[in-house]
Parts: sequence; C-alpha cells; structure tokens
Amino acid sequence: MVIILHGLVHIWLVVLAQRLIDFKPEMGWSGRSWLFTNLIGDTATRMLATILLLIVTAGLSIGGVGFIFQQHRYLWTVFPEEGIYSAMGLAGQYVHVVPALNLVVVTTGGVNDIGLESPGYLNLRELLTDHILPAARSADPLPANPEGAAALAARVQQAAHPVQPVPPLPATATRISDKTYRLETPLDGVETVSLTFSEGSPEALLTVNGSQPSAVGLDNLYRTPAAPGPGVQAVWGHWESDDTFILEGIVLGETSKTRFRLTFAGEQVTIAREDALFGGPPLEVRGSW
Repeated sequence: MVIILHGLVHIWLVVLAQRLIDFKPEMGWSGRSWLFTNLIGDTATRMLATILLLIVTAGLSIGGVGFIFQQHRYLWTVFPEEGIYSAMGLAGQYVHVVPALNLVVVTTGGVNDIGLESPGYLNLRELLTDHILPAARSADPLPANPEGAAALAARVQQAAHPVQPVPPLPATATRISDKTYRLETPLDGVETVSLTFSEGSPEALLTVNGSQPSAVGLDNLYRTPAAPGPGVQAVWGHWESDDTFILEGIVLGETSKTRFRLTFAGEQVTIAREDALFGGPPLEVRGSW
C-alpha cells in the first residue's frame, strides 16, 4: 500500500508540470529544469516531465498491487512432495487441500506453531502426513467398526458434557482460603490476590486488588462474567499437587491463553506466569500474607 501511495504522490507533480493550478513557491516544483529548460524550453520540459512522472506513477502503482497480490497468494503454502496446499492460520488453524484424495482437512486449536520447527507445527504435520492421509485408502465406505464407533460416541458425549467431578480439596486449600497475599512486585497491575475455596463447590472465588470476586471453574469448565464478550477473560483452575494451584485464563475473541502456577509454602506464595499457547520463560513473583 505504501508503494501505491508513493506512486500516486507523483500525480501532484504532474499537476504542477501542466500548470493545472496557479503555482506558488510553497507547492513544490516550479516546472523548470536547470538542464532541459535551456535545451528544449519550458513547455517541452513540462511535457517531458509529465510523461516520465506518469510512467513512474503507473510503475509504482502496478508494482504495489502486484506485491499485495503476491503476499496474499502466499497465504497458501504448497507442499509439492506431499501433493498438498494449505492455508496456514495462527496457532494451528489450518486448511489442508489434498486434490489426489479429494480431501480437505481442517484443524483448529491452540498450539505454539511459530516457525516450521516449532512443536505445535510439527505435531500437526505428523498428524496429517502420518495418520490422516494414510487412513484415506479408498472412496468405498469403511467396514463396520463397532469398537471404534463406540469410542467416538463416548468422546462426543464427553465433549457435549465436559463437566468433571471436583476432587476433594487438599489441606492447603483450606489453609490459604480467604488469605490476601500481597506481591513483592506487581504482576500485570496485580498487587494483591486472594482465593476462596469451599469443599464440594464447583467454583472457587478469585479476588484481585480487593475488587469484586470472580468465579474460577474447578469442574473442567471456564467461568465467565455474567455478560461475557470480546476481551473478557474466562478462568478455570485445578490443584496440580497438594501445594500448587493452576489458574488458566483465556481472553474471549483472541488467541490468548495464560497459565498461572501458584505454589504455597507457609505464609508465602510464588506465582509463575507463562504463555500457555506460545511458550517462553515464565515470569515469577513472590508474595505473602
């Protein structure tokens, strides 16, 4: 787009060269040339400049359009050895087209796929090339597979009803419940944090900086505010061990997943924040009550 705009700027110089408006010194070029004006005169100099400027304008504009077209064209990645071409989105959102098998494979999810050597990308490529494509053997219907059909039905049922029983709370949950921890260094604007647990409840309560408590799902489901929308964070959590609680938050409408690992020891807490989607070193802060 910048290339196109740069080309269109030359139209102004054409306007000045043709004297289509009254010239003022602050407008730019006067239409005269120290070389060509003395050789061929003002009128011919302006005509020559107009022709050259129009050529430059056309060249830059066409080149800019071509560049944009090329960039969009390469959103489709071609894998000639496998006979596949793919639309590669962010974080594992892929569309693979396999013409020889009359097959389109779509993957969704949230994985770290930054770079062709990233674990998320390699895992999805292996899923496609080593499992899905070899399974496409014929256009004929597959033979009956009652066990496979039952396993699929069970997974579908699990996805339709993802609620899981809440395990008994560890002793640490009771000990730290309702305690307000003040962090030694603020973390993303968080200065104080408190968790409230109740035995048997599918939710915990999270209080940040003394604000209104928000629900945290403990039954494998995220909890959202009463009126969720884009930019709102949904949260769930679970006890990883007797003294470590995991909080995971996603931002609705965005490719974002953040994991907080809270490890309790006596009156102290260590909070490690990490990007659960794209990875990277965790950021640790400590606090106490």
